[in-house]
Amino acid sequence: YFGLLDLIGEGTIRDIAGGNLNGQRPQGVAIAMEGSHAVLLDQSDGLSALDVGFVVSDVATGDVDADSLDELVALSTGGELAVCDVEKKTCSTASISGISGRDVTVGDVDGDGYGEVVVLYNVGDEERVLVWNLDADITGQESSIAWTLDFDAKEVDAGDPYGRGYDVVVIKHERGWNGLKDDRVQIFDIVQEQIIASHDIHGAAIDVALGRWLLKRSGRWSGAGYHPLHRFPEAAFVFLAVVPCVV
Repeated sequence: YFGLLDLIGEGTIRDIAGGNLNGQRPQGVAIAMEGSHAVLLDQSDGLSALDVGFVVSDVATGDVDADSLDELVALSTGGELAVCDVEKKTCSTASISGISGRDVTVGDVDGDGYGEVVVLYNVGDEERVLVWNLDADITGQESSIAWTLDFDAKEVDAGDPYGRGYDVVVIKHERGWNGLKDDRVQIFDIVQEQIIASHDIHGAAIDVALGRWLLKRSGRWSGAGYHPLHRFPEAAFVFLAVVPCVV
């Protein structure tokens, strides 16, 4: 499903995420606007807004409670988090004190059937990635666990490019100002608790995402697995290029 949403006059888009937020087709899009508490929701039933109670810097979607619907997750640069049921228009909030929030995503990074909230943030001189288990009461896992990264991490996403039954975390490693050094994609396996692959981007990237690459065979589209994608700042439109993902 492709469409056009006119946001002229609404302000500057800070972040955007798509997902199955209301169980209808086409799926919805969540949009964080610069300086706004409200996340715009473009869904099959029209355009609406959900106020999460703080200025949103990044958004993500994913199914954190295994109900087959995606929840909306919002992050602020100050470490405030909201996990929202879009249908009920309710949010649960939390915060990580003393940090600078970088990015947020959702993925089943431990293979338990529930999506975990993955937060990339900076504290002092350290870059960290944190996994928040909202299913901890059910699974008996720790409610949250964090790892320190030894590189300058800026953006994050999650998906299963290897078909292992759980998601890995893909992190943009920023190596040099304004493209003086090639940026890099680092693939962090939460289950193994280590970086399992690293790929040069050959340029300066501004974001990273995992998407399902589709191939057309015999006149039909078929999924060919997830592949890391990166977006270049000089592109006039959003340009996605496949990064090889071989361990």
